[in-house]
Amino acid sequence: MTIARNHHLFIDQPTYFHLISRCVRRAFLCGKDNYSGKRYDHRKRWLEKRLFELCELFYIDLYGYAIMSNHYHLVVQTRPDKMHQASNDEIARRWCELFPNQQLDTASRINELLKDSDKIQVYRQRLCDISWLMRCLNEKLARKANQEDKCTGRFWQGRFRSQLLLDESAVYVCMAYVDLNPVRAGVANTPEQSLFTSIHHRITHHDLSEPIQALNNNKRYLPIRLSDYLTLVDETGRRIKDKRSGYILDKVLPILRRLNLNPKGYLKAVNRLSRLYYRMLGPETASMHLCDDLGLKWLKGQSQARLLYISHD
Repeated sequence: MTIARNHHLFIDQPTYFHLISRCVRRAFLCGKDNYSGKRYDHRKRWLEKRLFELCELFYIDLYGYAIMSNHYHLVVQTRPDKMHQASNDEIARRWCELFPNQQLDTASRINELLKDSDKIQVYRQRLCDISWLMRCLNEKLARKANQEDKCTGRFWQGRFRSQLLLDESAVYVCMAYVDLNPVRAGVANTPEQSLFTSIHHRITHHDLSEPIQALNNNKRYLPIRLSDYLTLVDETGRRIKDKRSGYILDKVLPILRRLNLNPKGYLKAVNRLSRLYYRMLGPETASMHLCDDLGLKWLKGQSQARLLYISHD
Protein backbone atom coordinates (compact mmCIF):
# COMPACT_ATOMS: atom_id res chain seq x y z
CA MET A 1 0.00 0.00 0.00
CA THR A 2 1.34 3.42 -0.97
CA ILE A 3 2.26 6.04 1.63
CA ALA A 4 1.11 9.63 1.23
CA ARG A 5 3.85 12.13 0.40
CA ASN A 6 3.36 14.10 3.62
CA HIS A 7 3.85 10.91 5.68
CA HIS A 8 7.23 9.84 4.30
CA LEU A 9 9.28 12.12 6.57
CA PHE A 10 7.69 10.60 9.67
CA ILE A 11 8.10 6.87 9.11
CA ASP A 12 10.80 6.59 11.79
CA GLN A 13 9.57 9.08 14.39
CA PRO A 14 6.44 9.18 16.58
CA THR A 15 3.90 11.40 14.84
CA TYR A 16 0.39 12.59 15.66
CA PHE A 17 -2.34 12.42 13.00
CA HIS A 18 -5.98 13.43 12.71
CA LEU A 19 -7.77 10.85 10.55
CA ILE A 20 -11.25 11.15 9.00
CA SER A 21 -13.26 8.56 7.07
CA ARG A 22 -16.74 9.07 5.58
CA CYS A 23 -19.50 6.76 4.38
CA VAL A 24 -20.39 6.71 0.68
CA ARG A 25 -22.63 9.52 -0.55
CA ARG A 26 -22.52 10.87 3.04
CA ALA A 27 -25.36 8.43 3.79
CA PHE A 28 -26.18 7.75 7.43
CA LEU A 29 -25.01 4.14 7.34
CA CYS A 30 -24.01 4.10 11.02
CA GLY A 31 -26.96 6.07 12.41
CA LYS A 32 -30.61 6.63 11.51
CA ASP A 33 -31.47 6.29 7.84
CA ASN A 34 -34.08 9.00 7.34
CA TYR A 35 -35.25 7.40 4.08
CA SER A 36 -36.04 3.95 5.47
CA GLY A 37 -36.44 4.90 9.13
CA LYS A 38 -34.01 2.16 10.19
CA ARG A 39 -31.41 2.75 12.89
CA TYR A 40 -27.84 1.48 12.56
CA ASP A 41 -26.34 2.75 15.83
CA HIS A 42 -25.15 -0.77 16.62
CA ARG A 43 -22.55 -0.30 13.86
CA LYS A 44 -20.96 2.43 15.96
CA ARG A 45 -20.41 -0.21 18.65
CA TRP A 46 -18.86 -2.50 16.02
CA LEU A 47 -16.47 0.24 14.95
CA GLU A 48 -15.56 1.26 18.51
CA LYS A 49 -14.86 -2.33 19.54
CA ARG A 50 -12.77 -2.99 16.43
CA LEU A 51 -10.83 0.24 16.94
CA PHE A 52 -9.69 -0.76 20.42
CA GLU A 53 -8.81 -4.27 19.22
CA LEU A 54 -6.63 -2.88 16.45
CA CYS A 55 -4.83 -0.40 18.69
CA GLU A 56 -3.69 -3.34 20.82
CA LEU A 57 -2.13 -4.95 17.74
CA PHE A 58 -0.74 -1.94 15.86
CA TYR A 59 2.12 0.19 17.11
CA ILE A 60 -0.22 3.15 17.04
CA ASP A 61 -1.62 4.91 20.12
CA LEU A 62 -5.20 6.18 20.22
CA TYR A 63 -5.81 9.56 21.88
CA GLY A 64 -9.17 10.63 20.52
CA TYR A 65 -12.13 9.41 18.50
CA ALA A 66 -15.71 10.33 17.63
CA ILE A 67 -17.98 7.97 15.72
CA MET A 68 -20.81 9.80 14.01
CA SER A 69 -23.67 8.60 11.81
CA ASN A 70 -21.89 9.10 8.49
CA HIS A 71 -18.22 9.54 9.39
CA TYR A 72 -15.67 9.16 12.17
CA HIS A 73 -12.58 10.97 13.46
CA LEU A 74 -9.44 9.56 15.11
CA VAL A 75 -6.49 11.24 16.83
CA VAL A 76 -3.56 8.83 16.86
CA GLN A 77 0.19 8.72 17.31
CA THR A 78 2.40 6.30 15.41
CA ARG A 79 5.01 4.54 17.58
CA PRO A 80 7.93 3.42 15.38
CA ASP A 81 10.10 3.43 18.52
CA LYS A 82 8.04 0.58 19.98
CA MET A 83 7.84 -1.12 16.60
CA HIS A 84 11.63 -1.23 16.20
CA GLN A 85 12.05 -2.60 19.74
CA ALA A 86 9.66 -5.49 19.14
CA SER A 87 11.06 -8.97 18.54
CA ASN A 88 10.36 -10.93 15.37
CA ASP A 89 8.24 -13.33 17.42
CA GLU A 90 6.08 -10.44 18.61
CA ILE A 91 5.64 -9.10 15.07
CA ALA A 92 4.65 -12.54 13.80
CA ARG A 93 2.20 -13.05 16.67
CA ARG A 94 0.51 -9.70 16.12
CA TRP A 95 0.24 -10.22 12.37
CA CYS A 96 -1.29 -13.67 12.78
CA GLU A 97 -3.79 -12.29 15.28
CA LEU A 98 -4.61 -9.44 12.92
CA PHE A 99 -5.16 -11.79 9.96
CA PRO A 100 -6.23 -15.18 11.39
CA ASN A 101 -6.31 -18.28 9.22
CA GLN A 102 -8.94 -20.85 10.15
CA GLN A 103 -7.13 -23.62 8.25
CA LEU A 104 -3.78 -23.30 10.05
CA ASP A 105 -3.06 -23.11 13.73
CA THR A 106 -1.40 -19.94 14.98
CA ALA A 107 1.79 -21.59 16.24
CA SER A 108 2.50 -23.14 12.83
CA ARG A 109 1.87 -19.86 11.03
CA ILE A 110 4.21 -17.99 13.39
CA ASN A 111 6.96 -20.55 12.86
CA GLU A 112 6.58 -20.25 9.09
CA LEU A 113 6.72 -16.45 9.22
CA LEU A 114 9.86 -16.47 11.36
CA LYS A 115 11.69 -18.30 8.56
CA ASP A 116 11.20 -15.33 6.22
CA SER A 117 13.01 -12.27 7.60
CA ASP A 118 12.04 -10.10 4.62
CA LYS A 119 8.36 -10.76 5.17
CA ILE A 120 8.71 -10.03 8.89
CA GLN A 121 10.28 -6.67 8.03
CA VAL A 122 7.36 -5.82 5.72
CA TYR A 123 4.84 -6.74 8.41
CA ARG A 124 6.81 -4.77 11.00
CA GLN A 125 6.39 -1.58 8.91
CA ARG A 126 2.72 -2.27 8.23
CA LEU A 127 1.96 -2.57 11.95
CA CYS A 128 3.03 1.07 12.36
CA ASP A 129 1.28 2.41 9.27
CA ILE A 130 -1.92 4.49 9.57
CA SER A 131 -2.98 3.34 6.09
CA TRP A 132 -3.01 -0.28 7.25
CA LEU A 133 -4.80 0.67 10.47
CA MET A 134 -7.57 2.38 8.48
CA ARG A 135 -7.73 -0.49 6.01
CA CYS A 136 -8.20 -3.07 8.77
CA LEU A 137 -10.76 -0.87 10.52
CA ASN A 138 -12.85 0.02 7.47
CA GLU A 139 -12.81 -3.28 5.60
CA LYS A 140 -14.22 -5.37 8.42
CA LEU A 141 -17.04 -2.94 9.15
CA ALA A 142 -17.89 -2.64 5.45
CA ARG A 143 -18.15 -6.42 5.11
CA LYS A 144 -20.37 -6.75 8.20
CA ALA A 145 -22.61 -3.89 7.12
CA ASN A 146 -22.98 -5.20 3.56
CA GLN A 147 -23.74 -8.65 4.89
CA GLU A 148 -26.39 -7.18 7.19
CA ASP A 149 -27.89 -5.14 4.33
CA LYS A 150 -27.63 -8.11 1.92
CA CYS A 151 -25.86 -5.97 -0.65
CA THR A 152 -22.46 -5.40 -2.21
CA GLY A 153 -20.49 -2.30 -3.10
CA ARG A 154 -18.55 0.43 -1.37
CA PHE A 155 -19.38 1.41 2.17
CA TRP A 156 -16.66 4.08 2.67
CA GLN A 157 -16.11 7.16 0.55
CA GLY A 158 -12.71 6.46 -0.98
CA ARG A 159 -9.45 6.95 0.89
CA PHE A 160 -9.42 8.46 4.35
CA ARG A 161 -8.20 12.01 4.96
CA SER A 162 -5.28 12.78 7.27
CA GLN A 163 -3.83 15.89 8.92
CA LEU A 164 -0.45 16.12 10.61
CA LEU A 165 -0.48 17.54 14.15
CA LEU A 166 2.87 19.20 14.63
CA ASP A 167 2.93 19.83 18.40
CA GLU A 168 1.04 18.88 21.56
CA SER A 169 -1.03 22.08 21.51
CA ALA A 170 -2.30 21.07 18.06
CA VAL A 171 -3.15 17.66 19.52
CA TYR A 172 -5.29 19.24 22.27
CA VAL A 173 -7.11 21.49 19.80
CA CYS A 174 -7.81 18.53 17.53
CA MET A 175 -8.93 16.31 20.43
CA ALA A 176 -11.37 18.99 21.59
CA TYR A 177 -12.65 19.40 18.03
CA VAL A 178 -13.15 15.64 17.73
CA ASP A 179 -14.78 15.20 21.16
CA LEU A 180 -17.23 18.04 20.47
CA ASN A 181 -18.50 16.59 17.19
CA PRO A 182 -21.79 15.33 18.70
CA VAL A 183 -22.39 18.70 20.42
CA ARG A 184 -21.80 20.64 17.20
CA ALA A 185 -24.06 18.22 15.30
CA GLY A 186 -26.84 18.67 17.89
CA VAL A 187 -27.03 14.98 18.83
CA ALA A 188 -25.74 15.57 22.40
CA ASN A 189 -26.14 18.47 24.81
CA THR A 190 -22.93 17.95 26.76
CA PRO A 191 -19.60 16.16 26.25
CA GLU A 192 -20.44 13.53 28.88
CA GLN A 193 -23.60 12.64 26.92
CA SER A 194 -21.61 12.24 23.69
CA LEU A 195 -21.63 8.48 23.18
CA PHE A 196 -18.96 6.78 21.05
CA THR A 197 -16.39 9.49 21.74
CA SER A 198 -13.07 9.46 23.54
CA ILE A 199 -14.27 12.02 26.10
CA HIS A 200 -17.18 9.78 27.10
CA HIS A 201 -14.79 6.84 27.37
CA ARG A 202 -12.37 8.84 29.54
CA ILE A 203 -15.12 10.07 31.87
CA THR A 204 -16.31 6.47 32.28
CA HIS A 205 -12.98 4.66 32.62
CA HIS A 206 -10.23 7.06 33.71
CA ASP A 207 -9.14 8.91 36.86
CA LEU A 208 -9.82 12.64 36.43
CA SER A 209 -6.81 13.60 38.56
CA GLU A 210 -4.36 11.78 36.26
CA PRO A 211 -2.74 13.21 33.11
CA ILE A 212 -4.33 12.27 29.79
CA GLN A 213 -3.02 8.97 28.50
CA ALA A 214 -3.45 6.97 25.32
CA LEU A 215 -6.75 5.10 25.34
CA ASN A 216 -5.08 1.77 24.60
CA ASN A 217 -3.57 1.79 28.11
CA ASN A 218 0.08 2.06 27.19
CA LYS A 219 0.86 4.43 30.12
CA ARG A 220 2.06 7.14 27.74
CA TYR A 221 0.82 10.50 29.05
CA LEU A 222 0.27 14.00 27.72
CA PRO A 223 1.26 16.81 30.15
CA ILE A 224 -2.27 17.98 31.02
CA ARG A 225 -4.58 16.57 33.67
CA LEU A 226 -7.79 14.97 32.48
CA SER A 227 -9.80 17.28 34.75
CA ASP A 228 -8.28 20.35 33.05
CA TYR A 229 -8.99 18.91 29.62
CA LEU A 230 -12.62 18.18 30.58
CA THR A 231 -13.01 21.77 31.79
CA LEU A 232 -11.58 23.03 28.52
CA VAL A 233 -13.90 20.88 26.39
CA ASP A 234 -16.99 21.55 28.53
CA GLU A 235 -16.64 25.34 28.41
CA THR A 236 -15.76 25.25 24.72
CA GLY A 237 -18.90 23.23 24.05
CA ARG A 238 -21.00 25.88 25.80
CA ARG A 239 -19.63 28.58 23.50
CA ILE A 240 -20.31 26.46 20.41
CA LYS A 241 -23.74 25.26 21.50
CA ASP A 242 -25.24 28.72 21.97
CA LYS A 243 -23.94 29.77 18.51
CA ARG A 244 -22.12 32.86 19.77
CA SER A 245 -18.63 33.96 18.80
CA GLY A 246 -18.38 33.77 22.56
CA TYR A 247 -15.71 34.15 25.16
CA ILE A 248 -13.61 31.84 27.29
CA LEU A 249 -14.31 31.82 31.01
CA ASP A 250 -11.57 32.89 33.43
CA LYS A 251 -10.99 29.35 34.69
CA VAL A 252 -10.18 28.18 31.14
CA LEU A 253 -7.72 30.98 30.32
CA PRO A 254 -4.84 29.50 32.39
CA ILE A 255 -5.20 26.19 30.53
CA LEU A 256 -5.03 27.91 27.14
CA ARG A 257 -2.02 29.96 28.22
CA ARG A 258 -0.19 26.80 29.26
CA LEU A 259 -0.97 25.38 25.82
CA ASN A 260 0.29 28.58 24.14
CA LEU A 261 -3.13 29.12 22.48
CA ASN A 262 -5.02 32.31 21.70
CA PRO A 263 -8.67 32.02 22.98
CA LYS A 264 -10.20 33.58 19.85
CA GLY A 265 -8.20 31.40 17.47
CA TYR A 266 -8.86 28.34 19.62
CA LEU A 267 -12.66 28.75 19.46
CA LYS A 268 -12.50 29.18 15.70
CA ALA A 269 -10.29 26.13 15.24
CA VAL A 270 -12.41 23.86 17.45
CA ASN A 271 -15.53 24.90 15.55
CA ARG A 272 -14.16 24.51 12.00
CA LEU A 273 -10.83 22.67 12.15
CA SER A 274 -11.38 20.39 9.13
CA ARG A 275 -12.30 23.36 6.94
CA LEU A 276 -9.66 25.81 8.13
CA TYR A 277 -6.67 23.46 7.96
CA TYR A 278 -5.81 20.96 5.26
CA ARG A 279 -2.55 19.00 5.45
CA MET A 280 -1.39 19.92 8.95
CA LEU A 281 -2.06 21.87 12.12
CA GLY A 282 0.71 23.50 14.13
CA PRO A 283 2.78 26.67 14.61
CA GLU A 284 3.39 28.65 11.44
CA THR A 285 7.19 28.31 11.62
CA ALA A 286 7.07 24.52 12.01
CA SER A 287 4.52 24.27 9.18
CA MET A 288 6.63 26.33 6.79
CA HIS A 289 9.77 24.30 7.53
CA LEU A 290 7.81 21.13 6.82
CA CYS A 291 6.47 22.60 3.58
CA ASP A 292 10.05 23.22 2.46
CA ASP A 293 10.97 19.61 3.28
CA LEU A 294 7.94 18.30 1.37
CA GLY A 295 8.42 20.63 -1.59
CA LEU A 296 5.04 22.32 -1.08
CA LYS A 297 4.60 25.84 -2.48
CA TRP A 298 1.37 26.67 -0.65
CA LEU A 299 -0.35 25.51 2.53
CA LYS A 300 -3.92 26.20 3.58
CA GLY A 301 -4.37 27.46 7.14
CA GLN A 302 -1.29 29.63 7.78
CA SER A 303 -3.29 32.79 8.60
CA GLN A 304 -5.40 30.70 10.98
CA ALA A 305 -2.26 29.26 12.61
CA ARG A 306 -1.07 32.81 13.33
CA LEU A 307 -4.42 33.50 14.99
CA LEU A 308 -4.40 30.22 16.94
CA TYR A 309 -0.96 30.43 18.56
CA ILE A 310 0.13 33.16 20.98
CA SER A 311 2.92 35.26 19.49
CA HIS A 312 6.04 35.79 21.64
CA ASP A 313 7.58 38.43 19.37
